[in-house]
Amino acid sequence: MLEMLFLGAFGLGIILIIIGRHIMIRDTGGDLPLVWIVALRLIPFSELIYMVRHYAQAKTGGIVSIVGMWLMVPWIGQNIWERENRVKAKIAQYEKAMDSTEVENGLLTPAMLEDMPAEAVVAYRREQSERVAAKSQKIEQLNTRLNGWFAELQKKRAALTSDASAVKVFNEEAAAYSAFNAVAKEENAELAEMQKIAAGGKK
Repeated sequence: MLEMLFLGAFGLGIILIIIGRHIMIRDTGGDLPLVWIVALRLIPFSELIYMVRHYAQAKTGGIVSIVGMWLMVPWIGQNIWERENRVKAKIAQYEKAMDSTEVENGLLTPAMLEDMPAEAVVAYRREQSERVAAKSQKIEQLNTRLNGWFAELQKKRAALTSDASAVKVFNEEAAAYSAFNAVAKEENAELAEMQKIAAGGKK
């Protein structure tokens, strides 16, 4: 109901602006330059500029036009308010999604990217490329360390004797290697998921 009232006031405001500008043109007695006639018919707020320069001739039509402008304010304000609320809702949606199971490692799904502005998507993809590159470098270092460690363990296993203390030390190191290898596998799985989502793949 209120929206229809604002819309009606907006329409009435447009009509009053048109009437006010017509009165301004009429009250000049036909002496108004062509530039001003075109401006008053086509350019928004041109009547305000004309009133400043020719108040005596333009005051009646200008006041009518200004009243029309004020009648348009509620509907315009309502639309701005609704647009801001939609933006806030989108932000809340993104924040909720970031905390949900749909997002891992700070990555957005392709469905979420479709709702984002183009500039935000470009910035996001650039940031994700940097993250993937950093993760890849970390994985490379982990794999290099694991390969060297595995080679060392193989040599120690070959040289292992029946000495209980030596066997214990070897087993402890092998367990540490297994734990480190498990961490590396998790890192590799995260990298694969990051690459898939960054490339636009679905989970």
